Amino acid sequence: MVMMEKQTRTDRISNLPWDVLDAILVHLPLKMPQGLASYQKNHSGPIEKFKLAAYCCPNHLDLDQWMHFLAEKGIKEFVLKEFYFIRRFKLPCCLFSCQQLRHLELVLGCLSGVKRFSLSGHFLEFLGTSNVPERLPERFNRLMALELREVSFKSLNEVMVFLAILQSSPNLEELSISHRDLEVGSYDIPIVEFLKSRYLLGSLNHLQVVRIRGIMVSRPEWELIKLILASSPALKTMTIVKYRGSRIPESVFLQVERASENAKIISLTL
Repeated sequence: MVMMEKQTRTDRISNLPWDVLDAILVHLPLKMPQGLASYQKNHSGPIEKFKLAAYCCPNHLDLDQWMHFLAEKGIKEFVLKEFYFIRRFKLPCCLFSCQQLRHLELVLGCLSGVKRFSLSGHFLEFLGTSNVPERLPERFNRLMALELREVSFKSLNEVMVFLAILQSSPNLEELSISHRDLEVGSYDIPIVEFLKSRYLLGSLNHLQVVRIRGIMVSRPEWELIKLILASSPALKTMTIVKYRGSRIPESVFLQVERASENAKIISLTL
């Protein structure tokens, strides 16, 4: 009689080193890594590291679902590399609010050559969790239009990151800012003092159009307006849309130093 030896099933994938897993996953069809993620969801619990490189081409919906899933799983390290096809992809806010996230690496490859760039205030807030340099390590020499959505002027870190981007964009021509603090409230004195101490002349030599929407004309907002006006010799128009109440009188702007004699200020209200 032949005795059949009972075989036990073992998970040989989960225990492999990360570099070996990377080498395996990049050669699999796109649906295979999704299946592995589903397997890990049901068996392994938290996911600590996620790396997606240019070998895969998920659509925006899949990528958004992946990021929400990873945020729920307490992701600690997230790496997104060399994705030319996601230039218009909006990173979900849940990724930046993930308390366990300690390492975020977004290597888009073409960033230094980007001409138009849009960032949310949540992303600025996330970048401000570490030490913020006066200028970014890489200059955006080709950046001509910058949009900053839902920025909070109650956060010193957000303001510091915002100015670091400005000082790293020497050829910027258009700047659009929308505000997310739509109620008058307290602000930190250090934010005002920081803005008053900044000197951007030489960084905004090509800035021609500025749009600022939804402000309450708090002290930090007013100091930013003064800073831009004093640092933009080529400025043609600055449009300021105030949230509620009457618009800012033109007489107020006559008292502000301007680097451009031809700058026209348009004051509106929502």
